[in-house]
Amino acid sequence: MIIRYKEYNSIRTDAKNLKESDKSLFENAKTALIKPSHLLFEKNTNIFLDLIVSNNSFKKNQSYCQINKISFKKRVLKNFFFLKKTNVIKKGVWCIDNWSYGYFHWFTDVIPRLIMANEVDDSYPILLPNSLAKFTFVEESLSIINQKAIFYDSTINNNVEDLLITSHTAHTGNYNKVIIEKVRDLFTINFNTKIAPFRKVFISREKAPRRKISNESAVQEVLLKNEIEIHYFEDYSLQKQIQIIVETSVLIGLHGAGLTNMLFMKKGGTVLEFRNHTDSKNNCYFSLASELDINYYYQLTEGTSKNTYDANVFIDLKNLQVTLNQIQSKY
Repeated sequence: MIIRYKEYNSIRTDAKNLKESDKSLFENAKTALIKPSHLLFEKNTNIFLDLIVSNNSFKKNQSYCQINKISFKKRVLKNFFFLKKTNVIKKGVWCIDNWSYGYFHWFTDVIPRLIMANEVDDSYPILLPNSLAKFTFVEESLSIINQKAIFYDSTINNNVEDLLITSHTAHTGNYNKVIIEKVRDLFTINFNTKIAPFRKVFISREKAPRRKISNESAVQEVLLKNEIEIHYFEDYSLQKQIQIIVETSVLIGLHGAGLTNMLFMKKGGTVLEFRNHTDSKNNCYFSLASELDINYYYQLTEGTSKNTYDANVFIDLKNLQVTLNQIQSKY
């Protein structure tokens, strides 16, 4: 085992517009223990589904490839594991888990693990199940950083002769500051970062299937009056998204994948997150902004559900203008 990054305690910077009455919403994210990050090499190891099988055991390496416990379905399927056809892979690096299929988790969980692996040995292609190939951001991001990949059939036994396994660099929703800054550097190095950011950008979720702003038309009117651009990032290539964000000084959005793009902002930028007013658990963007040295603002919204992932929200327009005034007084 190779310890790559040591354990430390992360202390987050408060929201710039934090109200005394809202402090409890951020309490669980004010500090976080970032555990040591490590790598290990294994020979003749098998991969089945999105699990690493070592010495006929799914349990030994479960922490490297599962956020949640192995499902009942997988416990049953493992009984048929050795009846499956075997494919041989010469070498590869393992950086994924069962949450790696989302844009946020890909950039904040998978890519940091890949960076750590490449710091030790960059000759290992990343191993990915075929199901990840359908996500354009996967192919585009790997192309931008010139990373080789092997997409494997997850329904059969894949024997990897030389496997480099990476630990998580932090529990999901938290970040190792050194590594997450390296993610920013890696993806923006080929863009013109000498120009001072000049854009003020709102990333809309209007085209998303869920978690929308119910009064978005009215919200957009306020934003446009404040010279804030409206963008639908699902219509853009990753390359274009990064270019826009590199040029962005103020990024605004509803809690969701779009805010992950603050990864490509310069230090000293500003993010405004619209938050479900009942949610004190989902602080991943507050924490990310702190680790990236980005000023974090928030506005609480009325959600249709306590579950942030399903809630549509209503934004108070007067409060929005107050928050925008606070932000724009800085520029």
